[in-house]
Amino acid sequence: MEDAGWRLRVEHADGTDELTAALQRRGWGAVLYGGDGPRAVPARKALALVRLADPHLPFLAVSPYVHAGDLAAVVRGLDGAAAVVPDPAELPRALRRALDSTRLRRRVGGAHRFLLAQQAVTDHVAAGLEPGELLARTLATLGETLGWSCGAVWRPSPDGSELHCAATWHA
Repeated sequence: MEDAGWRLRVEHADGTDELTAALQRRGWGAVLYGGDGPRAVPARKALALVRLADPHLPFLAVSPYVHAGDLAAVVRGLDGAAAVVPDPAELPRALRRALDSTRLRRRVGGAHRFLLAQQAVTDHVAAGLEPGELLARTLATLGETLGWSCGAVWRPSPDGSELHCAATWHA
């Protein structure tokens, strides 16, 4: 991988607990799954743990210990949900494809969330709600749709000298 220009930060995880702990540390660009060893997490379970931590995190099943055709024994159950790389020499190309695909999914997913929020806020405005209720519903809609943990709306006083909290929301 270094020969292909990649800088790697690697963390080996044996077993479910170690994989879960590693995924909680965030900041991962991809998960390379080997699937070998006595404490290896089964492929389907490893993929589920990765998707739970970050649904967009690339998961590539890589194993230099098997021959073409035998790979199904290592990564059984992935059902096309993850990239399978039987030849480690192909890993840089497969990783580039997976990362490009992830960037696109994140961009499209983010745009979709913004569109949903925009439509919901437009519905609230069209409903002719009172200003206080409109603030509360809009704030809740934005928070839930965009994944915020909390939010607040601050409005200036009539003379513009102070800000007052008009509405709050938390997940």
